[in-house]
Amino acid sequence: MKRITVMVGIGMGIVLAAIALHGCLSFSRGVGQTVAPELRLPLQEGGPYTGAWVARDLVFYYEYVRQGGDLTVKGTVEFRGGVSNFPVIQTFYLETYYLNAAGQVIAVGRLYNSGWGKALEPLRFIRRRAIPPEAVGWAIGYSGRAIDNGPAGESADWSFWDTPFK
Repeated sequence: MKRITVMVGIGMGIVLAAIALHGCLSFSRGVGQTVAPELRLPLQEGGPYTGAWVARDLVFYYEYVRQGGDLTVKGTVEFRGGVSNFPVIQTFYLETYYLNAAGQVIAVGRLYNSGWGKALEPLRFIRRRAIPPEAVGWAIGYSGRAIDNGPAGESADWSFWDTPFK
């Protein structure tokens, strides 16, 4: 019996390690890929600099200040398109892809991660992130899922996403 308990414990440890590794690998997706010039945003020293990134499902209004290897972003995400037909954001992730001078992704970071079941309203945040010193630009990607408030088993949902890799 003790042997079975040990084997189950080892198996659970392996599963948990695999889940953690998968989570870490998701932050490296896109590294080495090239972003199309029209999807690149400049990332200049100093600031504040402002702009808006418009996508099919949302508009991301931002203001950033860059001081060396630190980037502080004040942002607002307003949902539109099919997402706006649903009252609840079940999950939402806003990713930043840091670019070198050739437009290649050199690092990926999460800029925003929503809590479970947020009301569909503008998301506001301020984040400070360490970035590679050689980053001269950035690009945005996102993924999420919106749901309605229908009865269990009858509710509808809408998955949405976009990456800067076309």
